[in-house]
Amino acid sequence: MANTGMGGGYGPGGGPQSGPGSTEYWQAMADSAERETRRRRMLRIVAVAAGAVVLGGGALALALTMSDDGPTPRAQQSSSAPPPEPATVTPKLTLGPTAKLDTATGHEGQSLLLGGTPQGFAESETGAVDTGADFTVSALVRIDVDTTPKAAVSQNGTQFFSFFLGRDDASDKLRNRWVFKVQTDSEIAKSATAASQAEAVTGRWTLLTGVYSKKDGTISLYVDGVLAQTSEAPRVLASTGPLEFGRIRYSGLWVKPWNGAIADVRVWKKALTAEQVDAVRSAGKDAPSPFARFVAP
Repeated sequence: MANTGMGGGYGPGGGPQSGPGSTEYWQAMADSAERETRRRRMLRIVAVAAGAVVLGGGALALALTMSDDGPTPRAQQSSSAPPPEPATVTPKLTLGPTAKLDTATGHEGQSLLLGGTPQGFAESETGAVDTGADFTVSALVRIDVDTTPKAAVSQNGTQFFSFFLGRDDASDKLRNRWVFKVQTDSEIAKSATAASQAEAVTGRWTLLTGVYSKKDGTISLYVDGVLAQTSEAPRVLASTGPLEFGRIRYSGLWVKPWNGAIADVRVWKKALTAEQVDAVRSAGKDAPSPFARFVAP
Protein backbone atom coordinates (compact mmCIF):
# COMPACT_ATOMS: atom_id res chain seq x y z
CA MET A 1 0.00 0.00 0.00
CA ALA A 2 1.33 3.42 -0.82
CA ASN A 3 2.38 5.80 1.97
CA THR A 4 -0.33 8.52 2.42
CA GLY A 5 1.19 10.40 5.44
CA MET A 6 1.73 14.19 5.47
CA GLY A 7 5.55 13.99 5.45
CA GLY A 8 7.94 12.35 2.95
CA GLY A 9 5.25 11.24 0.40
CA TYR A 10 5.58 10.91 -3.36
CA GLY A 11 3.44 12.24 -6.12
CA PRO A 12 1.86 10.47 -9.03
CA GLY A 13 5.06 10.58 -11.07
CA GLY A 14 7.03 8.88 -8.30
CA GLY A 15 8.94 12.06 -7.28
CA PRO A 16 8.83 13.91 -3.98
CA GLN A 17 5.66 15.78 -3.07
CA SER A 18 5.82 19.65 -3.36
CA GLY A 19 2.59 20.45 -1.50
CA PRO A 20 2.12 21.86 2.03
CA GLY A 21 3.21 18.62 3.61
CA SER A 22 6.62 18.47 1.95
CA THR A 23 10.07 19.48 3.28
CA GLU A 24 10.69 21.64 0.21
CA TYR A 25 7.52 23.60 0.86
CA TRP A 26 8.50 24.55 4.43
CA GLN A 27 12.05 25.39 3.37
CA ALA A 28 10.69 27.70 0.67
CA MET A 29 8.46 29.40 3.26
CA ALA A 30 11.43 29.95 5.64
CA ASP A 31 13.51 31.46 2.83
CA SER A 32 10.69 33.81 1.93
CA ALA A 33 10.29 34.96 5.55
CA GLU A 34 14.03 35.69 5.85
CA ARG A 35 13.96 37.74 2.63
CA GLU A 36 11.02 39.75 3.97
CA THR A 37 12.88 40.47 7.23
CA ARG A 38 15.90 41.75 5.32
CA ARG A 39 13.67 43.91 3.09
CA ARG A 40 11.95 45.53 6.09
CA ARG A 41 15.32 46.21 7.73
CA MET A 42 16.59 48.04 4.62
CA LEU A 43 13.40 50.09 4.45
CA ARG A 44 13.95 51.24 8.03
CA ILE A 45 17.56 52.31 7.26
CA VAL A 46 16.44 54.30 4.20
CA ALA A 47 13.62 55.94 6.15
CA VAL A 48 15.92 57.12 8.95
CA ALA A 49 18.59 58.37 6.56
CA ALA A 50 16.03 60.29 4.50
CA GLY A 51 14.68 61.89 7.65
CA ALA A 52 17.99 63.39 8.78
CA VAL A 53 17.36 67.17 8.99
CA VAL A 54 18.97 70.23 10.49
CA LEU A 55 17.33 71.25 13.74
CA GLY A 56 18.40 74.54 15.34
CA GLY A 57 22.10 74.48 16.14
CA GLY A 58 22.52 70.72 15.49
CA ALA A 59 21.70 68.03 12.95
CA LEU A 60 20.16 64.59 13.13
CA ALA A 61 22.88 62.09 12.28
CA LEU A 62 22.48 58.42 11.44
CA ALA A 63 23.99 56.06 14.01
CA LEU A 64 23.98 52.24 14.20
CA THR A 65 23.28 50.26 17.33
CA MET A 66 23.65 46.51 17.66
CA SER A 67 20.70 44.27 18.48
CA ASP A 68 20.20 40.53 18.49
CA ASP A 69 19.42 40.37 14.78
CA GLY A 70 22.20 42.73 13.57
CA PRO A 71 22.75 46.50 13.28
CA THR A 72 19.70 48.73 13.28
CA PRO A 73 19.61 52.49 12.62
CA ARG A 74 19.09 55.09 15.36
CA ALA A 75 18.78 58.89 15.03
CA GLN A 76 21.19 60.74 17.29
CA GLN A 77 21.46 64.50 17.99
CA SER A 78 24.83 65.90 16.93
CA SER A 79 25.49 69.58 17.70
CA SER A 80 27.33 71.63 15.07
CA ALA A 81 27.33 74.85 17.12
CA PRO A 82 30.81 76.14 18.13
CA PRO A 83 31.71 76.12 21.83
CA PRO A 84 31.08 79.42 23.61
CA GLU A 85 33.99 81.83 23.66
CA PRO A 86 35.46 82.97 26.99
CA ALA A 87 33.68 86.02 28.33
CA THR A 88 35.61 89.25 27.85
CA VAL A 89 34.60 92.36 29.79
CA THR A 90 34.78 95.39 27.51
CA PRO A 91 33.73 98.69 29.10
CA LYS A 92 31.20 100.54 26.98
CA LEU A 93 31.90 103.76 25.10
CA THR A 94 29.63 106.71 24.50
CA LEU A 95 30.33 108.13 21.03
CA GLY A 96 30.25 111.78 20.04
CA PRO A 97 27.99 112.83 17.13
CA THR A 98 30.60 112.29 14.40
CA ALA A 99 32.58 109.42 15.96
CA LYS A 100 32.05 105.89 14.71
CA LEU A 101 33.31 102.36 15.22
CA ASP A 102 34.30 100.70 11.95
CA THR A 103 37.17 99.03 10.13
CA ALA A 104 40.18 101.15 9.20
CA THR A 105 42.84 100.75 6.54
CA GLY A 106 45.92 98.93 7.81
CA HIS A 107 44.31 97.42 10.90
CA GLU A 108 42.37 94.19 11.33
CA GLY A 109 39.36 94.51 13.58
CA GLN A 110 37.36 97.43 14.87
CA SER A 111 38.68 100.98 15.22
CA LEU A 112 37.37 104.26 16.58
CA LEU A 113 37.30 106.68 13.65
CA LEU A 114 37.52 110.41 14.45
CA GLY A 115 37.60 113.31 12.01
CA GLY A 116 39.39 116.04 13.95
CA THR A 117 36.26 118.00 14.96
CA PRO A 118 34.90 118.86 18.42
CA GLN A 119 32.08 116.37 17.82
CA GLY A 120 34.49 113.53 17.08
CA PHE A 121 35.21 111.92 20.45
CA ALA A 122 34.22 109.04 22.74
CA GLU A 123 34.23 108.53 26.49
CA SER A 124 34.16 105.44 28.69
CA GLU A 125 31.61 104.45 31.30
CA THR A 126 34.33 102.79 33.37
CA GLY A 127 38.08 102.24 33.30
CA ALA A 128 39.40 105.44 34.88
CA VAL A 129 42.68 105.15 36.80
CA ASP A 130 43.81 106.62 40.11
CA THR A 131 46.20 109.27 38.85
CA GLY A 132 47.70 109.58 42.33
CA ALA A 133 49.11 106.05 41.97
CA ASP A 134 51.08 104.07 39.38
CA PHE A 135 49.35 103.50 36.05
CA THR A 136 50.05 102.63 32.42
CA VAL A 137 48.00 103.40 29.30
CA SER A 138 48.59 102.19 25.75
CA ALA A 139 46.84 102.72 22.42
CA LEU A 140 47.32 101.69 18.82
CA VAL A 141 46.87 104.91 16.86
CA ARG A 142 46.93 106.30 13.35
CA ILE A 143 47.21 110.06 12.85
CA ASP A 144 46.11 111.45 9.48
CA VAL A 145 47.43 115.04 9.77
CA ASP A 146 50.83 116.45 10.68
CA THR A 147 49.80 119.78 12.20
CA THR A 148 48.38 120.95 15.56
CA PRO A 149 48.40 118.92 18.79
CA LYS A 150 46.13 115.86 18.94
CA ALA A 151 45.04 113.67 21.88
CA ALA A 152 44.30 109.97 21.47
CA VAL A 153 43.53 108.98 25.09
CA SER A 154 43.20 111.15 28.18
CA GLN A 155 41.73 111.44 31.66
CA ASN A 156 40.51 114.84 32.83
CA GLY A 157 39.35 117.03 35.69
CA THR A 158 36.96 119.95 35.49
CA GLN A 159 39.58 122.40 34.20
CA PHE A 160 42.64 120.42 33.08
CA PHE A 161 43.63 116.99 31.91
CA SER A 162 45.55 114.64 34.20
CA PHE A 163 47.33 112.87 31.35
CA PHE A 164 47.10 112.44 27.62
CA LEU A 165 48.72 110.17 25.07
CA GLY A 166 49.00 111.42 21.52
CA ARG A 167 50.84 113.83 19.25
CA ASP A 168 52.11 117.30 20.14
CA ASP A 169 53.02 120.35 18.08
CA ALA A 170 53.29 122.93 20.83
CA SER A 171 56.87 124.12 20.23
CA ASP A 172 59.83 123.80 17.90
CA LYS A 173 61.27 121.14 20.21
CA LEU A 174 58.04 119.13 20.16
CA ARG A 175 57.14 119.71 16.53
CA ASN A 176 55.18 116.68 15.32
CA ARG A 177 56.30 114.34 18.12
CA TRP A 178 54.56 111.51 19.91
CA VAL A 179 54.02 112.42 23.57
CA PHE A 180 52.88 111.17 26.96
CA LYS A 181 52.01 114.32 28.85
CA VAL A 182 50.75 114.85 32.43
CA GLN A 183 49.42 117.93 34.17
CA THR A 184 51.21 118.45 37.49
CA ASP A 185 48.93 121.21 38.82
CA SER A 186 45.66 122.91 37.97
CA GLU A 187 47.35 125.82 36.23
CA ILE A 188 48.42 126.73 32.72
CA ALA A 189 51.96 125.55 31.80
CA LYS A 190 52.17 123.16 34.74
CA SER A 191 52.94 119.91 32.96
CA ALA A 192 55.60 117.28 32.26
CA THR A 193 56.24 115.62 28.90
CA ALA A 194 57.96 112.46 27.64
CA ALA A 195 58.37 112.72 23.86
CA SER A 196 59.68 110.75 20.91
CA GLN A 197 62.92 111.76 19.23
CA ALA A 198 61.61 110.95 15.77
CA GLU A 199 58.66 112.67 14.17
CA ALA A 200 55.23 111.07 14.18
CA VAL A 201 54.45 109.40 10.86
CA THR A 202 51.04 110.19 9.40
CA GLY A 203 48.93 107.35 8.02
CA ARG A 204 50.94 104.69 9.87
CA TRP A 205 49.66 102.62 12.82
CA THR A 206 51.83 103.17 15.89
CA LEU A 207 51.66 101.69 19.39
CA LEU A 208 52.02 104.35 22.08
CA THR A 209 52.51 103.41 25.75
CA GLY A 210 52.70 105.87 28.64
CA VAL A 211 53.90 104.81 32.10
CA TYR A 212 53.68 106.79 35.36
CA SER A 213 55.75 105.63 38.35
CA LYS A 214 54.80 107.46 41.54
CA LYS A 215 57.71 105.89 43.43
CA ASP A 216 60.27 107.13 40.91
CA GLY A 217 58.42 110.39 40.18
CA THR A 218 58.74 109.81 36.43
CA ILE A 219 56.75 109.36 33.26
CA SER A 220 57.97 107.30 30.29
CA LEU A 221 56.86 107.09 26.66
CA TYR A 222 57.33 103.92 24.59
CA VAL A 223 56.84 103.96 20.81
CA ASP A 224 56.17 100.54 19.29
CA GLY A 225 57.50 98.97 22.48
CA VAL A 226 60.79 100.91 22.52
CA LEU A 227 61.54 103.50 25.23
CA ALA A 228 61.56 106.99 23.70
CA GLN A 229 62.06 109.15 26.79
CA THR A 230 61.73 109.22 30.58
CA SER A 231 61.02 112.57 32.26
CA GLU A 232 60.58 113.78 35.81
CA ALA A 233 56.99 114.18 37.01
CA PRO A 234 56.73 114.96 40.73
CA ARG A 235 52.95 114.36 40.67
CA VAL A 236 49.96 113.97 38.40
CA LEU A 237 46.85 116.12 38.82
CA ALA A 238 44.06 114.14 40.47
CA SER A 239 40.99 113.28 38.41
CA THR A 240 38.18 110.76 38.49
CA GLY A 241 37.59 110.24 34.78
CA PRO A 242 36.03 109.00 32.66
CA LEU A 243 38.62 108.15 30.03
CA GLU A 244 38.31 110.30 26.93
CA PHE A 245 39.18 109.32 23.37
CA GLY A 246 40.05 112.03 20.88
CA ARG A 247 40.17 115.11 23.15
CA ILE A 248 41.46 116.67 26.40
CA ARG A 249 40.28 119.26 28.91
CA TYR A 250 42.42 122.40 29.08
CA SER A 251 41.53 125.63 30.87
CA GLY A 252 37.92 124.48 31.02
CA LEU A 253 37.63 123.72 27.27
CA TRP A 254 37.70 120.55 25.18
CA VAL A 255 40.68 120.79 22.80
CA LYS A 256 43.12 118.74 20.69
CA PRO A 257 40.56 116.68 18.68
CA TRP A 258 42.07 113.53 17.14
CA ASN A 259 42.11 113.18 13.37
CA GLY A 260 42.56 109.52 12.40
CA ALA A 261 41.86 106.18 14.08
CA ILE A 262 42.33 104.65 17.54
CA ALA A 263 42.25 100.96 18.46
CA ASP A 264 43.14 98.48 21.21
CA VAL A 265 43.32 100.88 24.14
CA ARG A 266 44.48 99.25 27.41
CA VAL A 267 44.90 100.56 30.93
CA TRP A 268 46.82 99.03 33.85
CA LYS A 269 46.76 100.09 37.51
CA LYS A 270 50.52 99.74 37.76
CA ALA A 271 53.72 100.97 36.14
CA LEU A 272 54.77 98.39 33.55
CA THR A 273 58.44 97.55 33.16
CA ALA A 274 60.24 97.82 29.82
CA GLU A 275 60.04 94.03 29.46
CA GLN A 276 56.29 94.07 30.08
CA VAL A 277 55.74 96.87 27.57
CA ASP A 278 57.61 94.84 24.96
CA ALA A 279 55.53 91.75 25.84
CA VAL A 280 52.36 93.78 25.25
CA ARG A 281 53.68 94.91 21.87
CA SER A 282 54.55 91.37 20.78
CA ALA A 283 51.52 89.77 22.45
CA GLY A 284 53.95 87.62 24.42
CA LYS A 285 52.91 85.11 27.05
CA ASP A 286 54.31 87.35 29.79
CA ALA A 287 52.16 90.32 28.80
CA PRO A 288 50.26 91.54 31.88
CA SER A 289 46.47 91.60 31.66
CA PRO A 290 44.95 95.11 31.69
CA PHE A 291 42.17 95.99 34.10
CA ALA A 292 40.30 97.74 31.25
CA ARG A 293 40.38 97.44 27.48
CA PHE A 294 38.57 99.36 24.74
CA VAL A 295 38.08 98.93 20.97
CA ALA A 296 39.74 95.53 21.27
CA PRO A 297 40.56 93.43 18.18
